[in-house]
Amino acid sequence: VSAGYQFWMEDAKSSVLSNDTDVLYVALSKKLTKDLMVRVASVFSWSDYDKGSPAFGKVREDFRKRISVSLHKAIGKGKELFVEYNRTVNDSNLNLYGFSRNQISIGLKFAF
Repeated sequence: VSAGYQFWMEDAKSSVLSNDTDVLYVALSKKLTKDLMVRVASVFSWSDYDKGSPAFGKVREDFRKRISVSLHKAIGKGKELFVEYNRTVNDSNLNLYGFSRNQISIGLKFAF
């Protein structure tokens, strides 16, 4: 189990894009067999932007939720094959920035 908090400050060239973000995360990893592991993680973030957009007349505020499930298979010393599913939903007070996304990733990790 891992959990934590992060604080990000993004100082963009445009104050409309500059923001402060609070992030909470939690993850659980479980070994299924000697060389197979499953991981479930969730991340929640709140972003407050510094200045309102002239086009919208208000300051942007986002709440983003992401959950991921992944399966990791050791395939040799320092090598791991993985498949991961991510679901992300961004709720924004400005409809233009609201979205939901589904991603599937397949990869190979090397540790050296």
